Amino acid sequence: MGKANPLFGVGYGNFKTEWPKYFLDIDPEVFDLTDGNHNTFLGLFAEVGLVGLIPYLLILYHMFPVGLRVYRKGEGFDREFALIFLLAGISYVVGANFSDYRNAQLCNTTLFLLFGTVARIEAHMTLPTHRSGVSHPVSGRRMRPGLTSTARPAEDQRIPCS
Repeated sequence: MGKANPLFGVGYGNFKTEWPKYFLDIDPEVFDLTDGNHNTFLGLFAEVGLVGLIPYLLILYHMFPVGLRVYRKGEGFDREFALIFLLAGISYVVGANFSDYRNAQLCNTTLFLLFGTVARIEAHMTLPTHRSGVSHPVSGRRMRPGLTSTARPAEDQRIPCS
């Protein structure tokens, strides 16, 4: 299908209806393709052509350098989280070669949530205040250098008596 319609494909979601036109009746036991295709990338190429496949591949391609940068530069939890993202991304790409992940909400949501978190970690790492611990990334509250938790020191939590 992709070879016959390389630019735009046969239309998103039309794989099952267009499949019989490209099927050679070689094996009498195989008469219908009821469960869709078995490769996310080839399925996208068949349905949306290069116009849809190239942006999808570019998104995946640009995720991995972000994860690698955070893994190399990060410390502690940042580094571990980047490793989890990289392993999930590799698992996604390998699995996409043997299954159609376009309708697998759990796989897609997990991958993109992990990537969003890793991208935010990288953005925070590039802030000039990242290493000095001057402000908290979410609250913007000033923190003392070396303070790793969001809790204020005990002397700052005292309530004045009047």
